[in-house]
Amino acid sequence: MSASIEQHRFLYKVARAYYLDGLTQLQIARCMGLSRPKVSRLLKKAKSEKVVNITLVPSAGGMALLWE
Repeated sequence: MSASIEQHRFLYKVARAYYLDGLTQLQIARCMGLSRPKVSRLLKKAKSEKVVNITLVPSAGGMALLWE
């Protein structure tokens, strides 16, 4: 189910605080009056609702696998 405009804005606010502003989940929880587990669930929802898209960029020399 897609998020409403209000839900999208709230998810954006939480995700921005975490990914761009560098706040911890606990800091966000305290600022917004939420529990830390609730913030974690909101961040997961932000990913599933495409509010957050993560792009990994390999080095110029190519991708190195961590398990090699």
